[in-house]
Amino acid sequence: MKRFSTSLLPILLLAISAAMTGCLKDKNFDNGSIQSVHNNGQNENVIEIQLTATSADNFLLTAFDASNVDTVFNLIPVVLNAPTGAKEDINVTLAPNPGLLADYNTANGTSYAIPDNSMYTLVSPGLTVKIPAGSRVGYLQIKFKPSTFLGGDWAFAYSIASIDKPAYAISGNLKNGIAAIIIKNQYDGKYKSQGNFTHPVAANTSSWLFGDGIVRDLVTSSATAVYIYPLETAAVTFGVELDLTINGDNTVRTDFVGTTDDPDAVPNPSYYNPATRSFHIDAWYGGHTRHLVDSLVYIGPR
Repeated sequence: MKRFSTSLLPILLLAISAAMTGCLKDKNFDNGSIQSVHNNGQNENVIEIQLTATSADNFLLTAFDASNVDTVFNLIPVVLNAPTGAKEDINVTLAPNPGLLADYNTANGTSYAIPDNSMYTLVSPGLTVKIPAGSRVGYLQIKFKPSTFLGGDWAFAYSIASIDKPAYAISGNLKNGIAAIIIKNQYDGKYKSQGNFTHPVAANTSSWLFGDGIVRDLVTSSATAVYIYPLETAAVTFGVELDLTINGDNTVRTDFVGTTDDPDAVPNPSYYNPATRSFHIDAWYGGHTRHLVDSLVYIGPR
Protein backbone atom coordinates (compact mmCIF):
# COMPACT_ATOMS: atom_id res chain seq x y z
CA MET A 1 0.00 0.00 0.00
CA LYS A 2 1.61 3.25 -1.11
CA ARG A 3 1.30 6.16 1.28
CA PHE A 4 2.80 9.11 -0.55
CA SER A 5 4.64 8.45 -3.71
CA THR A 6 6.63 5.92 -1.74
CA SER A 7 8.09 5.04 -5.09
CA LEU A 8 11.47 6.30 -4.15
CA LEU A 9 10.98 9.12 -1.67
CA PRO A 10 12.25 9.04 1.92
CA ILE A 11 9.65 9.48 4.60
CA LEU A 12 9.53 12.66 6.52
CA LEU A 13 10.14 11.90 10.18
CA LEU A 14 9.65 14.85 12.48
CA ALA A 15 10.87 14.70 16.08
CA ILE A 16 8.65 16.00 18.84
CA SER A 17 10.21 18.62 21.09
CA ALA A 18 10.76 17.69 24.71
CA ALA A 19 9.79 21.17 25.79
CA MET A 20 6.29 21.98 27.02
CA THR A 21 5.40 23.42 23.62
CA GLY A 22 7.23 22.15 20.55
CA CYS A 23 7.33 23.60 17.04
CA LEU A 24 8.23 21.33 14.16
CA LYS A 25 10.31 23.16 11.59
CA ASP A 26 10.10 22.21 7.96
CA LYS A 27 13.83 21.59 7.41
CA ASN A 28 12.86 19.12 4.70
CA PHE A 29 11.08 21.84 2.76
CA ASP A 30 14.00 24.23 3.19
CA ASN A 31 16.54 21.75 1.87
CA GLY A 32 14.26 20.53 -0.92
CA SER A 33 14.10 16.89 0.13
CA ILE A 34 10.32 16.82 0.33
CA GLN A 35 8.75 19.76 -1.43
CA SER A 36 10.40 21.40 -4.39
CA VAL A 37 10.09 24.34 -6.72
CA HIS A 38 9.80 23.05 -10.25
CA ASN A 39 9.67 26.18 -12.34
CA ASN A 40 10.72 25.36 -15.87
CA GLY A 41 9.71 28.43 -17.81
CA GLN A 42 6.17 28.25 -16.47
CA ASN A 43 4.12 31.20 -15.22
CA GLU A 44 6.03 32.38 -12.16
CA ASN A 45 2.83 33.62 -10.50
CA VAL A 46 1.34 30.18 -9.89
CA ILE A 47 0.38 29.25 -6.33
CA GLU A 48 0.51 25.56 -5.35
CA ILE A 49 0.18 23.15 -2.48
CA GLN A 50 3.54 21.36 -2.44
CA LEU A 51 3.51 18.38 -0.09
CA THR A 52 5.64 16.10 -2.28
CA ALA A 53 8.07 16.72 -5.07
CA THR A 54 7.02 14.05 -7.56
CA SER A 55 3.64 12.60 -6.59
CA ALA A 56 0.55 13.63 -8.52
CA ASP A 57 -1.42 12.57 -5.42
CA ASN A 58 0.27 15.37 -3.43
CA PHE A 59 -0.07 13.13 -0.36
CA LEU A 60 2.32 13.18 2.59
CA LEU A 61 2.28 10.95 5.67
CA THR A 62 4.03 12.16 8.83
CA ALA A 63 4.62 9.84 11.79
CA PHE A 64 4.83 11.23 15.32
CA ASP A 65 5.83 9.90 18.71
CA ALA A 66 2.86 9.47 21.05
CA SER A 67 3.68 12.67 22.92
CA ASN A 68 1.25 14.52 25.19
CA VAL A 69 3.02 17.83 24.49
CA ASP A 70 1.33 20.63 22.58
CA THR A 71 3.03 20.70 19.20
CA VAL A 72 2.82 23.28 16.42
CA PHE A 73 3.13 21.64 13.02
CA ASN A 74 3.47 23.12 9.52
CA LEU A 75 0.66 21.04 8.03
CA ILE A 76 0.11 22.42 4.51
CA PRO A 77 2.85 24.33 2.61
CA VAL A 78 1.43 26.87 0.17
CA VAL A 79 4.10 27.83 -2.33
CA LEU A 80 4.75 30.46 -4.95
CA ASN A 81 6.26 28.50 -7.81
CA ALA A 82 9.13 30.84 -8.57
CA PRO A 83 12.91 30.87 -8.12
CA THR A 84 12.77 34.01 -5.97
CA GLY A 85 10.58 35.29 -3.19
CA ALA A 86 7.27 37.08 -3.56
CA LYS A 87 7.39 40.81 -4.25
CA GLU A 88 4.46 41.40 -1.89
CA ASP A 89 2.46 39.61 0.77
CA ILE A 90 0.15 37.03 -0.82
CA ASN A 91 -2.85 35.75 1.15
CA VAL A 92 -4.13 32.37 0.00
CA THR A 93 -7.39 30.92 1.29
CA LEU A 94 -7.77 27.16 1.58
CA ALA A 95 -10.98 25.13 1.72
CA PRO A 96 -11.54 21.65 3.20
CA ASN A 97 -12.03 18.99 0.52
CA PRO A 98 -13.37 15.78 2.10
CA GLY A 99 -14.17 14.35 -1.34
CA LEU A 100 -10.48 14.44 -2.18
CA LEU A 101 -9.71 12.20 0.79
CA ALA A 102 -12.59 9.86 -0.01
CA ASP A 103 -11.29 9.44 -3.56
CA TYR A 104 -7.77 8.76 -2.25
CA ASN A 105 -9.05 6.10 0.15
CA THR A 106 -10.99 4.40 -2.64
CA ALA A 107 -8.05 4.44 -5.04
CA ASN A 108 -5.48 3.21 -2.51
CA GLY A 109 -7.43 0.89 -0.23
CA THR A 110 -6.81 3.14 2.78
CA SER A 111 -9.17 4.33 5.51
CA TYR A 112 -7.94 7.77 6.54
CA ALA A 113 -10.48 9.85 8.43
CA ILE A 114 -10.69 13.61 8.86
CA PRO A 115 -9.93 14.59 12.48
CA ASP A 116 -12.67 16.20 14.53
CA ASN A 117 -12.17 19.91 15.17
CA SER A 118 -11.76 19.17 18.89
CA MET A 119 -8.54 17.24 18.19
CA TYR A 120 -6.51 20.23 17.02
CA THR A 121 -6.41 24.03 16.78
CA LEU A 122 -5.72 26.04 13.65
CA VAL A 123 -2.82 28.39 14.36
CA SER A 124 -3.28 30.30 11.13
CA PRO A 125 -6.19 32.79 11.21
CA GLY A 126 -9.05 30.83 9.68
CA LEU A 127 -7.86 29.03 6.59
CA THR A 128 -5.84 31.93 5.18
CA VAL A 129 -2.14 31.33 4.60
CA LYS A 130 0.21 34.25 4.07
CA ILE A 131 3.21 33.95 1.79
CA PRO A 132 5.26 36.89 3.11
CA ALA A 133 7.04 39.29 0.80
CA GLY A 134 10.53 37.95 0.13
CA SER A 135 9.49 34.32 0.75
CA ARG A 136 8.12 31.57 -1.46
CA VAL A 137 6.17 29.63 1.15
CA GLY A 138 3.57 30.03 3.87
CA TYR A 139 2.07 27.31 6.05
CA LEU A 140 -1.31 26.30 7.34
CA GLN A 141 -0.29 25.43 10.90
CA ILE A 142 -2.07 23.35 13.51
CA LYS A 143 -1.46 22.83 17.22
CA PHE A 144 -2.22 19.41 18.65
CA LYS A 145 -1.14 16.73 21.10
CA PRO A 146 0.04 13.74 19.04
CA SER A 147 -1.32 11.33 21.66
CA THR A 148 -4.82 12.57 20.76
CA PHE A 149 -4.37 10.93 17.34
CA LEU A 150 -3.34 7.57 18.77
CA GLY A 151 -5.21 4.56 17.43
CA GLY A 152 -6.42 6.00 14.14
CA ASP A 153 -5.33 6.96 10.65
CA TRP A 154 -6.01 10.66 10.18
CA ALA A 155 -5.65 13.04 7.26
CA PHE A 156 -6.43 16.63 6.31
CA ALA A 157 -7.51 17.36 2.73
CA TYR A 158 -7.47 20.92 1.40
CA SER A 159 -7.73 22.78 -1.88
CA ILE A 160 -6.70 26.31 -2.76
CA ALA A 161 -9.93 28.32 -2.95
CA SER A 162 -8.76 31.86 -3.69
CA ILE A 163 -5.84 34.30 -3.78
CA ASP A 164 -6.16 37.93 -2.72
CA LYS A 165 -3.99 39.30 -5.55
CA PRO A 166 -5.30 39.08 -9.14
CA ALA A 167 -1.78 38.75 -10.56
CA TYR A 168 -1.48 35.20 -9.15
CA ALA A 169 -3.12 32.02 -10.47
CA ILE A 170 -4.14 28.80 -8.72
CA SER A 171 -2.20 25.79 -10.00
CA GLY A 172 -4.17 23.42 -12.15
CA ASN A 173 -2.23 20.31 -11.09
CA LEU A 174 -1.23 21.09 -7.51
CA LYS A 175 -4.17 22.97 -6.05
CA ASN A 176 -5.12 19.99 -3.83
CA GLY A 177 -3.20 18.27 -1.05
CA ILE A 178 -3.62 15.62 1.64
CA ALA A 179 -1.53 15.69 4.82
CA ALA A 180 -1.85 12.49 6.87
CA ILE A 181 -0.86 12.05 10.50
CA ILE A 182 -0.15 8.74 12.17
CA ILE A 183 1.32 7.86 15.55
CA LYS A 184 4.28 5.51 15.49
CA ASN A 185 3.46 1.93 16.38
CA GLN A 186 5.54 -0.41 18.56
CA TYR A 187 7.47 -1.79 15.57
CA ASP A 188 8.68 1.60 14.28
CA GLY A 189 12.42 2.22 14.67
CA LYS A 190 15.94 1.53 13.50
CA TYR A 191 16.98 -2.10 13.07
CA LYS A 192 20.31 -3.82 12.53
CA SER A 193 20.06 -5.98 9.43
CA GLN A 194 21.91 -9.21 8.68
CA GLY A 195 21.03 -11.44 5.79
CA ASN A 196 21.19 -11.99 2.05
CA PHE A 197 19.46 -10.65 -1.05
CA THR A 198 19.65 -12.66 -4.27
CA HIS A 199 19.01 -10.99 -7.62
CA PRO A 200 19.46 -12.75 -10.98
CA VAL A 201 20.69 -9.91 -13.20
CA ALA A 202 21.33 -6.60 -11.46
CA ALA A 203 24.96 -5.47 -11.75
CA ASN A 204 25.88 -8.98 -12.93
CA THR A 205 25.92 -10.05 -9.32
CA SER A 206 24.05 -13.11 -8.12
CA SER A 207 23.91 -12.27 -4.43
CA TRP A 208 24.63 -9.54 -1.93
CA LEU A 209 25.40 -10.08 1.72
CA PHE A 210 24.66 -7.43 4.29
CA GLY A 211 25.34 -7.35 7.98
CA ASP A 212 26.48 -5.09 10.76
CA GLY A 213 26.95 -2.10 8.47
CA ILE A 214 23.31 -2.00 7.37
CA VAL A 215 20.73 -0.22 9.50
CA ARG A 216 17.16 -0.17 8.23
CA ASP A 217 14.39 2.25 9.12
CA LEU A 218 11.05 0.53 9.70
CA VAL A 219 8.42 3.23 9.28
CA THR A 220 4.86 3.16 10.60
CA SER A 221 2.12 2.87 7.99
CA SER A 222 -0.71 1.69 10.27
CA ALA A 223 -1.21 0.41 13.82
CA THR A 224 0.09 -3.04 12.81
CA ALA A 225 2.27 -2.35 9.78
CA VAL A 226 5.63 -0.85 8.87
CA TYR A 227 7.56 -0.54 5.65
CA ILE A 228 11.18 -0.41 4.48
CA TYR A 229 12.30 1.87 1.68
CA PRO A 230 14.67 1.66 -0.05
CA LEU A 231 15.90 -1.91 0.10
CA GLU A 232 19.67 -1.62 0.53
CA THR A 233 22.54 -4.07 0.65
CA ALA A 234 26.19 -3.31 1.32
CA ALA A 235 26.78 -3.06 -2.43
CA VAL A 236 23.65 -1.58 -3.98
CA THR A 237 20.36 0.21 -3.31
CA PHE A 238 17.16 -1.04 -4.95
CA GLY A 239 14.15 1.20 -5.54
CA VAL A 240 11.85 -1.32 -3.89
CA GLU A 241 9.48 -0.85 -0.95
CA LEU A 242 8.83 -3.78 1.37
CA ASP A 243 5.65 -3.67 3.48
CA LEU A 244 5.45 -5.74 6.66
CA THR A 245 2.07 -6.41 8.29
CA ILE A 246 2.24 -8.04 11.73
CA ASN A 247 -0.62 -10.44 12.46
CA GLY A 248 -2.10 -11.22 15.85
CA ASP A 249 0.02 -14.39 16.16
CA ASN A 250 3.20 -12.40 15.25
CA THR A 251 3.47 -13.93 11.81
CA VAL A 252 4.32 -11.29 9.22
CA ARG A 253 2.80 -10.76 5.79
CA THR A 254 5.35 -9.39 3.32
CA ASP A 255 4.55 -7.36 0.24
CA PHE A 256 7.01 -5.84 -2.24
CA VAL A 257 4.97 -2.85 -3.43
CA GLY A 258 4.39 -2.63 -7.16
CA THR A 259 5.94 -6.00 -7.97
CA THR A 260 4.59 -9.36 -9.08
CA ASP A 261 5.18 -11.09 -5.76
CA ASP A 262 2.67 -13.38 -4.08
CA PRO A 263 2.75 -12.52 -0.36
CA ASP A 264 1.08 -15.82 0.54
CA ALA A 265 3.52 -18.04 -1.35
CA VAL A 266 6.80 -17.43 0.44
CA PRO A 267 9.77 -19.78 0.95
CA ASN A 268 9.45 -19.78 4.76
CA PRO A 269 7.16 -17.92 7.13
CA SER A 270 8.19 -14.43 8.22
CA TYR A 271 7.61 -13.59 11.88
CA TYR A 272 8.16 -11.06 14.65
CA ASN A 273 9.64 -11.95 18.05
CA PRO A 274 8.33 -9.46 20.65
CA ALA A 275 10.73 -10.75 23.34
CA THR A 276 13.79 -9.70 21.31
CA ARG A 277 12.05 -7.01 19.22
CA SER A 278 13.30 -8.67 16.06
CA PHE A 279 11.96 -9.70 12.67
CA HIS A 280 12.85 -12.68 10.52
CA ILE A 281 11.93 -11.93 6.91
CA ASP A 282 11.83 -14.46 4.10
CA ALA A 283 10.27 -12.97 0.98
CA TRP A 284 10.56 -12.86 -2.76
CA TYR A 285 9.25 -11.12 -5.87
CA GLY A 286 9.73 -11.08 -9.62
CA GLY A 287 8.44 -14.59 -10.19
CA HIS A 288 10.43 -15.82 -7.16
CA THR A 289 13.71 -14.72 -8.75
CA ARG A 290 14.48 -11.95 -6.21
CA HIS A 291 14.83 -13.48 -2.76
CA LEU A 292 15.35 -11.65 0.52
CA VAL A 293 16.32 -13.36 3.79
CA ASP A 294 16.82 -10.80 6.52
CA SER A 295 17.08 -10.73 10.32
CA LEU A 296 16.21 -7.34 11.76
CA VAL A 297 17.01 -6.52 15.41
CA TYR A 298 15.72 -3.32 17.02
CA ILE A 299 18.47 -0.89 18.05
CA GLY A 300 16.55 2.31 18.80
CA PRO A 301 13.98 4.87 17.66
CA ARG A 302 14.14 6.67 14.36
